[in-house]
Amino acid sequence: MKENEVELVFIGYLARHVKFESVKLKKKYQEVKYRGLLILDAPRNNEESESKEEVIVTNGV
Repeated sequence: MKENEVELVFIGYLARHVKFESVKLKKKYQEVKYRGLLILDAPRNNEESESKEEVIVTNGV
C-alpha cells in the first residue's frame, strides 16, 4: 500500500468509528430522555399543595 492509501484507509476507519459512536450516544440520550419522562417529581411545599389533596396517576408502570 502506498502512503496515500494508508491515510485514506485510516481516515475511513476514523469516520466509521465517529459515526458509530454518535449513533450510540444518540440512542443513549434518547433512552435517558425517555426514562426521565417516567420519573414523578415530589410535590412542592406551598400553600396550594397543602390545602388540596394531590393525586398521582401512572400508566400502570
